[in-house]
Amino acid sequence: MVDSGFIDVRFALLGLLTHTLTAEMEMSDKIKRKNFQKGLMLLELLVVVNIVAILAGTASIVLAEYSSKSKCLEIYSVLPQILRSQTFHYMQHNQYYAATHTELKDYGVDLSETAYFTYSTFSDGDSPFVVRADGTGWALGGWVLYKHKGDDPWESDGSVIKKSWLPGYKDKKQPPGQAKKQ
Repeated sequence: MVDSGFIDVRFALLGLLTHTLTAEMEMSDKIKRKNFQKGLMLLELLVVVNIVAILAGTASIVLAEYSSKSKCLEIYSVLPQILRSQTFHYMQHNQYYAATHTELKDYGVDLSETAYFTYSTFSDGDSPFVVRADGTGWALGGWVLYKHKGDDPWESDGSVIKKSWLPGYKDKKQPPGQAKKQ
């Protein structure tokens, strides 16, 4: 016959072993969950960093466009001076003048505050006179023309300086779905 004390010890050992294995499995599950949570936090961080990078890229493009538009506003302060000077010269001499950037001050145009363009005037035969603004530094190679005649006096190189940045620009395109007014 089997000793009952021996069976009790076996059941006690089996219970202890079961309890230990259960505790180890619970601990293993906790560690796995903790590692999963760490991994999830890293993945979340990567997603947030990517979203911030996309927003920063978009903001820099918008800021560059805004900055370029604002630099073109320098033309607003210089053009009226040149127009007045040309009108005054025409009234005295019955002709418009042609001048380089440095010669414009001889005609009363104050260019001391100009930083983004160099200015000149000339006649192209089609209009009484043309004011040309050549970009410096930020828009090297870009130019803007103002022809003193016609409904659409503005022209630009179109690549460095967009026509939509210029004073008084109006898009001639018809919005989709609208018929032309007659």
